[in-house]
Amino acid sequence: MLATPVDEAARICKKLTEGLMTFEGQARQLVEKRLGTEANKLGEAERRQRTLERNKEELADAERHRDWFVSALRSFAKVWAT
Repeated sequence: MLATPVDEAARICKKLTEGLMTFEGQARQLVEKRLGTEANKLGEAERRQRTLERNKEELADAERHRDWFVSALRSFAKVWAT
């Protein structure tokens, strides 16, 4: 889901880094400032992506536990019914 923001921020950072050597003085400072901003965006997007992936794994684990628990309750219900 966040692959697009990560990819976009990485592309912008790469473009700014590649163009950095062509600028001098104030223009270079502006590019460096923009690069810092975009690098922060990239870091945040990557952090959010890792969080979402971890949450997805935790949800899948919870679903497995739920399925086992429901199955166990059904088995006990059969035993209690007799």
